[in-house]
Amino acid sequence: MTQKHDIAPTLRDLFYVIFKYKVTIILFIVSSVFIAILYSYTFLPQYEASSKLLIKYGGENTLQSSSAASSSTIITTMNNAEIINSEIEFLTGRDMAEKLFIEMGDEILFNAQGDQKSFWLRIKNFIKTSVSRFVNFIDTIFWKMGLKKKLSPTENAILSLQNNLSAEVIKNSNSVKVAFRSSSPELAANIVNAAISLYIKYRVDVHRSSNSLDFFLTQAANFKQKMDDAENKLKEFKDQWDTTDFEEQRRYLLKLNSEIKRELQETEVELARLQKKVSATKYLLGEEATSNTYAMNELKVIPKKGMGEYVNIRPSSSVIDTPIGKLRPGEQLAYVKSLPLWYEVRLENDEVGYVSKTWTELVFDPTDVSSINKSAYVINDSQVVDSLKMKLIDLNMKKMELSLKYTDDTPFITTVDEEIQDVKNTLKDEEIKSALDVDIESLEAKRNKLTEFFNRSTLEMKTNNALEHELRVLERNVKQYLKLYNTYFEKSEEARILQAMDTANITNVKVIQRAYPPILPVRTFQFIPQRIFNVIMAFVIGIFTSITIIVLLETLNHSFKSAEEAENYLDLPVLGTLSDQKHTIKRGVSPRERI
Repeated sequence: MTQKHDIAPTLRDLFYVIFKYKVTIILFIVSSVFIAILYSYTFLPQYEASSKLLIKYGGENTLQSSSAASSSTIITTMNNAEIINSEIEFLTGRDMAEKLFIEMGDEILFNAQGDQKSFWLRIKNFIKTSVSRFVNFIDTIFWKMGLKKKLSPTENAILSLQNNLSAEVIKNSNSVKVAFRSSSPELAANIVNAAISLYIKYRVDVHRSSNSLDFFLTQAANFKQKMDDAENKLKEFKDQWDTTDFEEQRRYLLKLNSEIKRELQETEVELARLQKKVSATKYLLGEEATSNTYAMNELKVIPKKGMGEYVNIRPSSSVIDTPIGKLRPGEQLAYVKSLPLWYEVRLENDEVGYVSKTWTELVFDPTDVSSINKSAYVINDSQVVDSLKMKLIDLNMKKMELSLKYTDDTPFITTVDEEIQDVKNTLKDEEIKSALDVDIESLEAKRNKLTEFFNRSTLEMKTNNALEHELRVLERNVKQYLKLYNTYFEKSEEARILQAMDTANITNVKVIQRAYPPILPVRTFQFIPQRIFNVIMAFVIGIFTSITIIVLLETLNHSFKSAEEAENYLDLPVLGTLSDQKHTIKRGVSPRERI
């Protein structure tokens, strides 16, 4: 069996295929050109109006992070690419398309197409309407199948605006080109200008802080009121306490307290020394160290040493003689203490009375104690000294009288001399004790005064500390509210300036070129009209498309295309060839004759 060989296609084969499918190729080319002509003269020309914007760096592109209580601010600035991309998103977003439709929806939906009475315009309108109905029919099918959402005319118009409105960065600049395509040059220019105007207003609204001014004004007024209240409280406090310098006053009080405390300690030491001296003196004189001043609340004292003491004497039926008189039945004498000129008498029920030594009988009724002038029986050392001096005078007078009658060695004179000597000795002792008692009383008075001054100084120091603390709190509140007020006031002024800029439409976007109705329609190449370019492109596309299709058909066709291919594939000789019957059959020949 002979080996099979693949036959490489030749140029003759290519032309054979082309001539074989020449009708198909011609139909493809004619159809493409026809569709291009139909499209070009129905939906063209398209006009593109454009405008240019200059994007400048501004405060709205600076992100500030700050607090009212702090003056520090963190600033983050966006780079150029981020700013331009943000502005493009503003321009081409859905919100801008909706605002644009609201602004000029009637002009978009009911755009005039020229004189509809002309034949060609009516044909164009008919073709557009037919295409639109066909597209709507396809959309309806997709919508019923759940593959597409049904859109209203308004939504279709908004989507058309969003798709046809474009924005792009002009290379190596901070400018943006805004363009819109439409079959009407006037409509395209109007839409671009309206879009830019709406964009500037929309941009201001986006960057504006609507409630910031009201918030800052409210907070500033609030802290202003608090600051005024704090200042009034501080003024009232200073007026009430007449404050000058609490620190200086505290130092003065500390120094005064220290001096008073030192003086008080010295007084205590001196008082203790004198009290010990008095005790020693009284001990040498044969007396207990007790006070000679007997106030009514100090009557429960120990009897003086060497004096007579009678305890629980109660006569039953007869009168009992005592050194101070007779004690009748029914009266009880708890004890009797002998004083220089008086007897202190205390009954069993703690009622106390005094009786003069000159009395011969104790007349004292416990039931009638209230009738006794007790203050008249209170004595002290000075009274004792005065009494002793009076007694000494009386004894000297008595001696003088007796000297007129008797000699000095008589018992009468001798007895008086002894009494005089006893009184002198007693007077001397009492004067010594009286002098010491006066010093003690003076020191005690001084101690009491110093203690009073020390307590008062300590209280004033505590009061001074409390007032100083309250003053610091009031001053701190004033400073704090003043700082907050100044901060919010500055923020409110900044917000007021920004609001004024917004009101005057002072932005960082400037229109450097407005959109005007274009004179020439959109062209792919400026040197050739778009319709001719479309026809040429349709012709070229038709040729390449048709050739591609017939080559594909020939590749997929597995029949023998030549005698050589049959011999090569079947390994048999070809005896003859017959022409294709559809080209040789003559009209009027019956099928039997064809055989």
